[in-house]
Amino acid sequence: MRLAGRAARSYASEEAVRILQDARAWIDRLPADQRDRRQLDLVSRLAHCLLFLGRSAEARELLGKEEARIERLRDPSLSGPFYFWVSYTDANLGHAERAAQAALRALEEAARCGDQTTMGLANCSLSRNSYWLGRSDGIAQGRQAVALLERTEERWWLGQSYLALGLNLYHIGDFMPALEALEHTREIGEAIGDTRLQSQAVGNMSRVHSLRGEHETGLALAQRGLELAPDPVSRALGLVHMALAEWENGDSKQAIPVLEKALAQTQFLRGRGGYVSRQVDALLTSGLSEMHLHAGDLSQATQLAQKAQSTAAEIKWPVAMGYAERALGAIARTQGDFAQARSYFSRSVKIFAGADTRFQAARARLLLAEALHAGGEQTSASFQLKEARDAFRLLRVPLYVERAERLAKDLGLALDDFVPPAPPANSLIPRD
Repeated sequence: MRLAGRAARSYASEEAVRILQDARAWIDRLPADQRDRRQLDLVSRLAHCLLFLGRSAEARELLGKEEARIERLRDPSLSGPFYFWVSYTDANLGHAERAAQAALRALEEAARCGDQTTMGLANCSLSRNSYWLGRSDGIAQGRQAVALLERTEERWWLGQSYLALGLNLYHIGDFMPALEALEHTREIGEAIGDTRLQSQAVGNMSRVHSLRGEHETGLALAQRGLELAPDPVSRALGLVHMALAEWENGDSKQAIPVLEKALAQTQFLRGRGGYVSRQVDALLTSGLSEMHLHAGDLSQATQLAQKAQSTAAEIKWPVAMGYAERALGAIARTQGDFAQARSYFSRSVKIFAGADTRFQAARARLLLAEALHAGGEQTSASFQLKEARDAFRLLRVPLYVERAERLAKDLGLALDDFVPPAPPANSLIPRD
């Protein structure tokens, strides 16, 4: 078991899996009073190693075989950690609702026996799931995970909790606190010599900077995150962050091959048992659609946007749903169908706003304003631009404040003296 631990810490996960699988043969030789606890400990370690390799389905099957043992023992000191691993694995497979239920069970079991470490881990899992479900309570859950795990020796999981907190903060557009949380993850990874933590932290920092319009910084951080990645899953995620950075940078010649490579890698992982790849697939497909449209390939852009919309609707991740509507709106605008573009952009705003993704909602408002202006609806266009500009100010994103004001000037619209009229009862245009 010590050999497996060393192999796992160095991300030689194939070796760790082999050692742990060999160790299972020795469990039955142990005294009866030690057997159950050792078996569950071994299964947890093995599941963790399998997750590093992107073999989430195999890990979940392994855990499933132990559920009868857990129910028979009725020991919260064992069932709490067990249901945390069930939650973490289900999340990797993209089953966010199911993962959240398992995390709540882990939290309840841990509270029964005062196990603060598992309470922290369960909150970490809940926080991560809230991000995928588009729920803003992930911030409170992430902070609770940090508060609990800071009292323990679980430095790696403390880093993961700061990471989950960072994800939820940049989900709502609170970028500077998000960067602070991600820097905590990076520092912990550096302190304990863990390149996976460092890679995840730097990759997500790339996403924040890219969203803010700081493209050179975003691309450089994405490259660094990819270089640090030590295992198949973190390498795939590093490639995803590079693809997202290239997409935000807007150079279709550079972005398209990287987006395609990232999609191929996430699909490969899904073939091995999955790693939240359908959520990521839908997001990347929207990006690929926008870049093909930018390159002038309307037919390919349309096919990709429709695929992204279908996948996003099936998985119900609001972020992917909002981006898919945005991609379809851009296609309609290119075709000169401004009424249809307005409809798509309006839905994008509503989806983003409904999931509290304030920055993305504001960016979609810029596109909606352009479509409204092109359709002769100057008053509504002014309203959308003012809402976007004010949101960017609140979120402290100066490049986008300038972008909104420049767009207003280009369109001949006043923002500071604008007073919105009452919307008609049947209006489809978002007002808040």
